[in-house]
Amino acid sequence: PEARVAWELVEELDAANSHERNMKEVTEMKAKKEKLQRELMVKVPQAPVIHVDTSDAVKNALEASRLYGGTSKEAQIAWDMVEELDAANSHHTFEDIHVAKPVVAYKATEPAKKKS
Repeated sequence: PEARVAWELVEELDAANSHERNMKEVTEMKAKKEKLQRELMVKVPQAPVIHVDTSDAVKNALEASRLYGGTSKEAQIAWDMVEELDAANSHHTFEDIHVAKPVVAYKATEPAKKKS
Protein backbone atom coordinates (compact mmCIF):
# COMPACT_ATOMS: atom_id res chain seq x y z
CA PRO A 1 0.00 0.00 0.00
CA GLU A 2 2.77 2.50 0.78
CA ALA A 3 4.42 1.86 -2.55
CA ARG A 4 1.09 2.42 -4.31
CA VAL A 5 0.56 5.78 -2.50
CA ALA A 6 4.12 6.83 -3.32
CA TRP A 7 3.62 5.85 -6.99
CA GLU A 8 0.36 7.82 -7.24
CA LEU A 9 2.14 10.84 -5.76
CA VAL A 10 4.90 10.51 -8.38
CA GLU A 11 2.28 10.29 -11.14
CA GLU A 12 0.45 13.39 -9.83
CA LEU A 13 3.70 15.36 -9.66
CA ASP A 14 4.60 14.22 -13.18
CA ALA A 15 1.15 15.23 -14.43
CA ALA A 16 1.47 18.64 -12.78
CA ASN A 17 4.90 19.17 -14.34
CA SER A 18 3.61 17.99 -17.70
CA HIS A 19 0.68 20.44 -17.50
CA GLU A 20 3.06 23.27 -16.61
CA ARG A 21 5.32 22.39 -19.58
CA ASN A 22 2.28 22.26 -21.88
CA MET A 23 1.06 25.67 -20.69
CA LYS A 24 4.54 27.12 -21.27
CA GLU A 25 4.63 25.64 -24.78
CA VAL A 26 1.16 26.98 -25.55
CA THR A 27 2.19 30.46 -24.39
CA GLU A 28 5.36 30.32 -26.50
CA MET A 29 3.39 29.13 -29.53
CA LYS A 30 0.90 31.99 -29.12
CA ALA A 31 3.77 34.49 -28.89
CA LYS A 32 5.37 33.07 -32.06
CA LYS A 33 2.04 33.20 -33.88
CA GLU A 34 1.47 36.84 -32.89
CA LYS A 35 5.02 37.74 -33.95
CA LEU A 36 4.51 36.09 -37.34
CA GLN A 37 1.19 37.86 -37.80
CA ARG A 38 2.84 41.23 -37.09
CA GLU A 39 5.69 40.45 -39.51
CA LEU A 40 3.35 39.31 -42.26
CA MET A 41 0.87 42.11 -41.77
CA VAL A 42 0.18 43.84 -45.07
CA LYS A 43 -0.48 47.55 -45.03
CA VAL A 44 -3.71 48.41 -46.80
CA PRO A 45 -3.21 51.48 -48.97
CA GLN A 46 -5.25 54.48 -47.89
CA ALA A 47 -7.31 56.58 -50.25
CA PRO A 48 -5.32 59.54 -51.55
CA VAL A 49 -5.68 62.74 -49.57
CA ILE A 50 -6.72 65.80 -51.48
CA HIS A 51 -4.84 69.02 -50.78
CA VAL A 52 -7.17 71.87 -51.65
CA ASP A 53 -5.62 74.85 -53.45
CA THR A 54 -6.47 77.88 -51.31
CA SER A 55 -5.22 80.55 -53.70
CA ASP A 56 -8.71 81.21 -55.14
CA ALA A 57 -10.18 81.39 -51.64
CA VAL A 58 -7.52 83.93 -50.62
CA LYS A 59 -8.23 86.01 -53.75
CA ASN A 60 -11.94 85.95 -52.96
CA ALA A 61 -11.31 86.94 -49.35
CA LEU A 62 -9.12 89.85 -50.44
CA GLU A 63 -11.77 90.93 -52.93
CA ALA A 64 -14.51 90.71 -50.27
CA SER A 65 -12.38 92.80 -47.93
CA ARG A 66 -11.83 95.39 -50.66
CA LEU A 67 -15.50 95.56 -51.65
CA TYR A 68 -17.18 95.33 -48.24
CA GLY A 69 -14.43 96.34 -45.82
CA GLY A 70 -12.06 94.22 -43.78
CA THR A 71 -14.47 93.89 -40.84
CA SER A 72 -17.62 93.14 -42.85
CA LYS A 73 -19.57 89.88 -42.50
CA GLU A 74 -18.77 89.01 -46.13
CA ALA A 75 -15.03 89.40 -45.53
CA GLN A 76 -15.22 87.44 -42.27
CA ILE A 77 -17.01 84.57 -44.01
CA ALA A 78 -14.47 84.54 -46.85
CA TRP A 79 -11.49 84.55 -44.44
CA ASP A 80 -13.13 81.83 -42.32
CA MET A 81 -13.27 79.67 -45.44
CA VAL A 82 -9.54 80.26 -46.05
CA GLU A 83 -8.77 79.28 -42.44
CA GLU A 84 -10.86 76.10 -42.70
CA LEU A 85 -9.14 75.05 -45.93
CA ASP A 86 -5.71 75.77 -44.43
CA ALA A 87 -6.58 73.77 -41.30
CA ALA A 88 -7.72 70.80 -43.39
CA ASN A 89 -4.54 70.97 -45.49
CA SER A 90 -2.25 71.19 -42.48
CA HIS A 91 -2.93 67.57 -41.47
CA HIS A 92 -1.34 66.11 -44.61
CA THR A 93 2.22 65.02 -45.30
CA PHE A 94 3.99 65.71 -48.57
CA GLU A 95 3.71 62.07 -49.69
CA ASP A 96 -0.09 61.93 -49.51
CA ILE A 97 -0.94 65.23 -51.19
CA HIS A 98 -2.78 65.51 -54.48
CA VAL A 99 -3.61 69.12 -55.35
CA ALA A 100 -7.18 69.90 -56.34
CA LYS A 101 -9.26 72.99 -56.77
CA PRO A 102 -11.77 73.65 -53.97
CA VAL A 103 -15.17 72.08 -54.42
CA VAL A 104 -17.08 75.03 -53.01
CA ALA A 105 -15.93 78.53 -53.86
CA TYR A 106 -17.17 81.78 -52.40
CA LYS A 107 -17.17 84.65 -54.89
CA ALA A 108 -17.48 88.20 -53.68
CA THR A 109 -19.80 90.32 -55.80
CA GLU A 110 -20.22 94.03 -56.03
CA PRO A 111 -22.58 95.32 -53.33
CA ALA A 112 -26.02 96.31 -54.56
CA LYS A 113 -26.41 100.05 -54.93
CA LYS A 114 -29.10 101.61 -52.81
CA LYS A 115 -31.90 103.34 -54.66
CA SER A 116 -32.34 106.96 -53.65
